[in-house]
Amino acid sequence: MGRDLTKRYVDEVLEVSGIRKKGAERIREISQMPDQEIRRLLEDIAGRASNHYKKNLPSIVGDLRGLTGQPKAYYFGPWTALRLDVETPDRFIRKSALYYNKIVIIDLTKQLLISRVGWKPIAIKNAISAWLESLYLLWPWIKEGIIEMIPSLDELEGLGDIIDRYAEEDFQDTGGWLPQVLRHEDYQLEGKSWLRCLESFLQERVSSDFIEKIGGLRAMVLYLAANATSREMGHGFFGSWLTGSSPITDLKRDWRLFGYWSSRRAEGIVAHDLGRDQWGSFVRKMKVGRAWLALDAKELGVLSKLPPRKIIEIRDSADYSFRYFREDLGYAVDKIEGLKLDDEKAYREAAEQVWSKVRDDARNVKRDMDTIRRKIELDVDVSFMSLILGLLPFDIAKLATALLGGATVLDIAGEYLTLKGLKKSTGYFLVKLEESGSQMC
Repeated sequence: MGRDLTKRYVDEVLEVSGIRKKGAERIREISQMPDQEIRRLLEDIAGRASNHYKKNLPSIVGDLRGLTGQPKAYYFGPWTALRLDVETPDRFIRKSALYYNKIVIIDLTKQLLISRVGWKPIAIKNAISAWLESLYLLWPWIKEGIIEMIPSLDELEGLGDIIDRYAEEDFQDTGGWLPQVLRHEDYQLEGKSWLRCLESFLQERVSSDFIEKIGGLRAMVLYLAANATSREMGHGFFGSWLTGSSPITDLKRDWRLFGYWSSRRAEGIVAHDLGRDQWGSFVRKMKVGRAWLALDAKELGVLSKLPPRKIIEIRDSADYSFRYFREDLGYAVDKIEGLKLDDEKAYREAAEQVWSKVRDDARNVKRDMDTIRRKIELDVDVSFMSLILGLLPFDIAKLATALLGGATVLDIAGEYLTLKGLKKSTGYFLVKLEESGSQMC
């Protein structure tokens, strides 16, 4: 995607808000603004968002759908895939960016303006500050072209109505959907304990008058639990379909609910929208990505130290290697019969099985690379170099000959690795990852 539409829009938002110039200090200033002033800022940004999407949304969606053969993800969940209360807020994005070429998230600007009716002023202020902080933290990923943003599907004619209809159906389904949403495995809460947690959430943020207007605290909590959660799942499904992406989330609960929600609608969706082949491909890609996100390998810890551009370089420089890794991961997932989205253990075991092979292959790649590096030094032995040149195709050998005696002679080793097929090994991207991590220490 060469038009940088999302990048230009977010850059403008950060500029007009003052965050571009002052960073985190400006976010603190915004959080202390008078209520009316922060409201005017949000209205200004929301107006810019409306103009941007009115003009550019068809191009953004068209470009995303045109990226065939490149894995893309659509994040669905309660916020922006960031966790503002932890040391590495973008940890989930870092891991996702190594696997996916694009990550699509919802722009919450207009939703903050529309959906906060009845909220206490301090809650509105906190939500706006948190959203601007999120944009600030997401900027490095947006700048590198990894993250794209689209508006809430509620703003899109047709899709918003379908999501509304399904959400209302789920709200009425007290025997099926309601028991599903009254369990949150990430917080280890269920039933009344989860309802009490939601009650506290609303009491802290929503005025008592508005709660009574809705019908009381329990009525509002049940609506939030059933209707709003169904809407999240609908956004996840149709947002993925719209952008040609795979749905992803960092919550176990949302994987379970998404599986339940989509299975209930699968027959109608398949018949009218996707077709069985497209549906099968959609489900398989989603499950393979689910396995990657379930993987908890110690080698991936280095991602928290790397800047976005380095993560992208690793992924792109090891494109063939990662492609074969994805294929192996897919085969491992295919072998598990009756696999459901909430079976975290099964996905992790499938990913660990493939990762074990990645580690073995990485050891072989490093062994061969070490051999080459010991031989090829800046004072390279001519007889050994002649041997290498004899192994290389004529055009590469001609280029390598021109490089002899220069610091770029190590490029010849790279060509040798290509010739041996090591760059296509599933372990090659792990070697690149570990090398990048050691350079950051």
